[in-house]
Amino acid sequence: DRHASLKKPDWVHTREGHSDEVMPPWTPVEAQTKPDGAVEVRVWGRRHTFGTTLFPRQIETRGKEILAAPIALGGRVDGKPIVWKDGRVNLTDATKTEASIEQIGADDPLMLRIDTSVEYDGYMIFDCEVKARRDMSLEELTLEIPLRTRHATLCYDGRQSWHGGAVRGDMAFRFSPNIWLGDEELGLCWQAESDQDWRYADEQKAIEILPRGQTTIFQANLVNVPTQLAAGQTLHYKFALQATPIKPMLRDAWDLRIARHEPFGRALDLPDWKTDGKPLLQYYAEAGVRHLAINLCDLWSYPMPVHKKFADALHRLMDKAHVYGLKVYAYAIHERFPVDAPEFDINGLHMSKRPLEHYVPESTPAVNPRPGPITHKYGGDSQGTAMFCAKSEALQDANVHSLAKLLDEYGVDGVYLDGTSAHTTWCQNMLHGCGYRDEDGSIQKTYPVFAARQIMKRIYTVVKTRNPDGVVDAHSSYECN
Repeated sequence: DRHASLKKPDWVHTREGHSDEVMPPWTPVEAQTKPDGAVEVRVWGRRHTFGTTLFPRQIETRGKEILAAPIALGGRVDGKPIVWKDGRVNLTDATKTEASIEQIGADDPLMLRIDTSVEYDGYMIFDCEVKARRDMSLEELTLEIPLRTRHATLCYDGRQSWHGGAVRGDMAFRFSPNIWLGDEELGLCWQAESDQDWRYADEQKAIEILPRGQTTIFQANLVNVPTQLAAGQTLHYKFALQATPIKPMLRDAWDLRIARHEPFGRALDLPDWKTDGKPLLQYYAEAGVRHLAINLCDLWSYPMPVHKKFADALHRLMDKAHVYGLKVYAYAIHERFPVDAPEFDINGLHMSKRPLEHYVPESTPAVNPRPGPITHKYGGDSQGTAMFCAKSEALQDANVHSLAKLLDEYGVDGVYLDGTSAHTTWCQNMLHGCGYRDEDGSIQKTYPVFAARQIMKRIYTVVKTRNPDGVVDAHSSYECN
């Protein structure tokens, strides 16, 4: 016989990482309707102005206006250009953490509604509905973001072409969830999860970068294949923009003075080591190290220890390091989740990226054995994992709750993230809301960039509410946006 517990585990629907407060170093949102009817939203370092032209008519960052003209949605219906009339803008809500804006425009055959949220770090999500007012042929629908060329000399695409460098002429990309345009000081990042309702003739030109003299256009070709729409039929497009930089740099590498300790698991023995006749931890502190990043977990990469021997050793390490004034934080969350973790038992299919991808870390015995003899000494288990997707609420709750317990119970001073959700791998797992079915029933992939942002916000909140000086070390060799 088997016994089942119907008690809800503490981690399910945890509120850890959710906050109604403005997290430092950001400042509260300032939103107001101007005398001319325009809506202005200010956040740290940036100002956004919305008018009757739909979308932002100007974005200012570091005191510089970066748009050469208002962002526009253009195109053709039944051979005639779309001309939006009766544009209206309304500030529907404003709190210290977020402003909400509604914009409406109309053309003879179309209605356009845009619901925009602007969060306190300047992240703007645009939820757009294009509705046919009569039967029609939509021949073209193009989103154009015209940037001043002097502020669009560099381009970074972290997903499709892996381009990172100078803009030297026209550029084209397949649908990309993540593109940044800017210069050495500032810029504008585009993000989107899905190309559902896009109808492009050439998938290699879904998005284009078009330098034209003093203006460089970011162009999303939403529709350029004639599409028949019946009266009342709608198309939906959701994307985000964020002007950079997004926050002040309060500490640099020298302020933090981070030393990384390898190989995997050996840090648990640090309290026993000496050099030049003194404890190694003392030697580190006297050498100027302020933060020690350690690469260990007994169930890779699960934040909380699961074995008593490992837990006791981690307690000892933290206590000894703090005696010498060293701040210590651990490698705790990867872009994969351990299949042996208790949360994975029932929720694994919901947490996982689809198609399923398993992974066991490579081991270089002489350099970095994983799990290796040190972690086995303290009870380390199998390191088998599955690639996760941040779109899964279960995945987010499990990781964030476990991290919060690690900080609370062991006094750990932050977290080292390996890829985690900076790497927005595509997913087709419809169990948690990724993917969509196209007209022939095939499941198409989507990129969970909004969910990736959400889990990163929650991790940041968990760390900073416990320790304002705590480190969130977001390692990523890719997708630096």
